[in-house]
Amino acid sequence: MSAKWTKEEVEILIKNYANMSIRELQKLLPNRTYSAIKTRAYLLRMQGRLTSRQRPKVDTKQLINLWYTELTVAEIAEKLGIAEPTVINWARKLNLPDRRKLRSRYNEQRLMDFLVEHGGVCELAEAKKVVADCVISRLLLKKRIYKITFQVKGRHNKYKTKDLFKRPYVKKSFLCINRTCLLRLLFEAIKPPVNKYMRKVLTTYLKRFLTEAERIAVLWHLGIRNWRHDVVKPSIRINGILIPKNREGKNK
Repeated sequence: MSAKWTKEEVEILIKNYANMSIRELQKLLPNRTYSAIKTRAYLLRMQGRLTSRQRPKVDTKQLINLWYTELTVAEIAEKLGIAEPTVINWARKLNLPDRRKLRSRYNEQRLMDFLVEHGGVCELAEAKKVVADCVISRLLLKKRIYKITFQVKGRHNKYKTKDLFKRPYVKKSFLCINRTCLLRLLFEAIKPPVNKYMRKVLTTYLKRFLTEAERIAVLWHLGIRNWRHDVVKPSIRINGILIPKNREGKNK
């Protein structure tokens, strides 16, 4: 059984009950739990020794504005001068959205702003310092960002990777904010293939990340012109690059 309430504890409760929340009263009564203080206050009200507490006035406009920020519920309660349960109850009354969904939106927007600040491209390791892995995975599933890794799969991939990509990009993963930034990154990172074998490796690698039109743009940038003609439109414009063909189906 819990210890009996002393006269000093009862006086503290009677004196501060009208102006303080139960959470704040717990700091003055460290030996009493939340439910114990609430029960004792109920018994004192029944005896007529304790007046009923006036409900704190809540500025709903300020609550709504703070709710859509990155502040926690405890920080919102401190700014408004009310208890955390009061904040949660008012949020339900006002039909405010779940805080977990709002946090995910803030984190997603934080990553998007970070990419914009870095020109639409950043390393995956740098992005993980800004947000969690789950946020990056969520944006990749939504196709709001794109990921590319400069590493060739298969046998002897170590030598292929070094011959295919420039040194600053080898075995590194990058995030791009759109397809245009993805192509520009490939333009900077890929070396022109030395022989036919490396050209096949490059074509296989590009199929993992790019569409056919985007692959043609990369090949055009590298100086390769003899791709398949039967699947290419008369002219293709990709990111400002015009790739024309004559009537015979050959590139100009």
